[in-house]
Amino acid sequence: MDELSNILSLMKRMRLFPETDGYNLTDKFIIENVEKDLLEEGIHQSYDAKDIYKILLKHYNIGNEENFLKNNNDIGIYYDGSYNSDGVLYNNEINVLILVIPNNFSDLEKIKRFMVTCGWILAQEKEYYKNKNYTAYTFHKNKQVKNIELPEILYHLTPKTKLNKILKNGLVPRTSNILSNRPERIYLYTEKMRINSLRMFANALWKAQLEKKLNLSGLTKQEIAEKLNEPRNVKYVLLEIDTSKCKNLKVYGDPDMDGAIWTYDNISPQAIKIISDNI
Repeated sequence: MDELSNILSLMKRMRLFPETDGYNLTDKFIIENVEKDLLEEGIHQSYDAKDIYKILLKHYNIGNEENFLKNNNDIGIYYDGSYNSDGVLYNNEINVLILVIPNNFSDLEKIKRFMVTCGWILAQEKEYYKNKNYTAYTFHKNKQVKNIELPEILYHLTPKTKLNKILKNGLVPRTSNILSNRPERIYLYTEKMRINSLRMFANALWKAQLEKKLNLSGLTKQEIAEKLNEPRNVKYVLLEIDTSKCKNLKVYGDPDMDGAIWTYDNISPQAIKIISDNI
């Protein structure tokens, strides 16, 4: 079965598309109990952008991001790959797809669900800088190395406010303390960073979490920008993980950052040691 057929099979199982026409994104869909299983399948399978694009292109008027507003296309698209004269993607190594979609677009949720089911993570939503009536949705390909060799020692950076809970309960997968939106995971690092790099990374993590909170606070964009420019007021802690004390820990490589891995498994407090609590 080719990749397009695999995608359509997934869609039918979720009833994202009607079974009579697997390409139709516009009909009503019903999310069934198989959703969780399908998304877990996506941990190990991310379909190529070119095949996803072929399906989207069949039912939507999609234009290149540089000129889609001028051409009055439904959706703008840009990516870290190549396309031919007809605008069709042909680079199999595309890892980022950005869809620029009108805020009142009726099929927005269907498209987001479609991308996630095909193994792409909605990492970021931002107001489109050229037109505030549009939003840019950044999707990352959820590819990773399966069953990579487990290092003896791993590292984890976390806010000091979480330390007592971690020392009591261990590390558990969650969506906070990451730079972009991802499924619930624990992010770990295979090498101990230098202190300057750790501080820069802590600043980035702090700012990402603060921005999420501020966007829900009702503040103006100017007020949010001012608060994001304030110095970090949260200390971070560097933890060392002894993987010999972790039972059946499965880790996966992160394609977006060298030396980064992640797991869906809990990490026991017995495997955790504090390296620094003043970052």
